[in-house]
Amino acid sequence: MEEEIRNTLKQYSQEHLLNFINEISEEKKEMLYTQIENIDFKQIDKLYLETKKDNNLVNNIIEPMAYTNKMKLSQEEKERYERMGDNIIKAGEYAVATMAGGQGTRLGHKRT
Repeated sequence: MEEEIRNTLKQYSQEHLLNFINEISEEKKEMLYTQIENIDFKQIDKLYLETKKDNNLVNNIIEPMAYTNKMKLSQEEKERYERMGDNIIKAGEYAVATMAGGQGTRLGHKRT
């Protein structure tokens, strides 16, 4: 098991994860090995390589969004938005929203 883990880490240039392996207890070693075994390095590598691709943004439109109070949505509305989001993701599309934290008082939002 340990040799397989070392080979996997070497393949993905992550050998440093075991730099201090000889300084921890056997119990901690087993926990670390289990965690490493559960990492999908192939998927992480694929996702990382995707970030390096030159993406052509087709509809890069910036526009304001209407305020929606999630707490006041009906179950049907929540499900509709969730389906809409799922469909957008499945189509390989996305949207980006930037939001401020806090209570929104500077933006004139009154707490309810």
